Amino acid sequence: MKTLITNKFSKAFAVLLLLTLSGVATANTECTYNSDSQITTDVSGDGWCLERDSLARKVSAYKFGLCTELPYANNFQSVCEFIYESDTALELIAEKGVTSSVSGIGDFFLTQDKLFTHSVLLLDYNSATKGLAQFTEAQTGSTGTGTYCWSNGRKFYDVDSSDRTKWSAECGTLAESNPQWNARSYHLFADATDASIPALARNFPSWDGGWTNILLDSNLDAAAYTSSAPYDFDSTTNTKYWLAGRGIDSGRGITVTPLTSGLDIQFKVSWGNTISHNSTGIWSMSPAGFDLTIALK
Repeated sequence: MKTLITNKFSKAFAVLLLLTLSGVATANTECTYNSDSQITTDVSGDGWCLERDSLARKVSAYKFGLCTELPYANNFQSVCEFIYESDTALELIAEKGVTSSVSGIGDFFLTQDKLFTHSVLLLDYNSATKGLAQFTEAQTGSTGTGTYCWSNGRKFYDVDSSDRTKWSAECGTLAESNPQWNARSYHLFADATDASIPALARNFPSWDGGWTNILLDSNLDAAAYTSSAPYDFDSTTNTKYWLAGRGIDSGRGITVTPLTSGLDIQFKVSWGNTISHNSTGIWSMSPAGFDLTIALK
């Protein structure tokens, strides 16, 4: 028997920024900070780190649901029940310190007395981030210099670390800051253990109840998505979707009952912004991770 959930997420869908960290679920490392929330990471050479306190993260979801096990490409349509499912993507924006409503999700049914251990999002492969970071020392951006650096709106494909005019980060004073959406298309992920190797999946089945990140083409019934060689980060592929599975309450899950009236769902950004640097300056800010938490109402 299924329970009708009539909550339309006008209040239950809290769009918040998560300020805690995602542990080992990334090949990158967190930027280090002092007690004043200034980045203390050595950025004098080539490298990158993940900003702890990003301003915002934006994704677009075609499907969103709850699953009885960790969803992969070959099982998510059978082990998941969908709260939202449409050819029109639902835009989800997480902003620091902001709780906002999400329109477009109507009433839905979920099977009662079934344990849902994971959530699933079928996302568009395009996403974006806004970042604003403070450093202990002045840094160089695309045109300016200062202790604050922010995303300037340049798309990832048009960024060149060797050409300052094509950097996606600007630096200056706090008063000069004007963070913009930096967008990125995920044709390929980096390998989970070696960031220099392109991959199509970044899965962490033993972490926090299990995480999956899988790129798919338009054929959602395919057991797996495969790209033609060469496996190049800049190559054009037929990627369309990003399948993202996340554990609910570290995999302990939730069970819908006849008394369930709604779901409290938080789309969160943990390490939402990657800051890249070289000997010249801060040359890139680009989208990184996100998380979800779900509780019954």
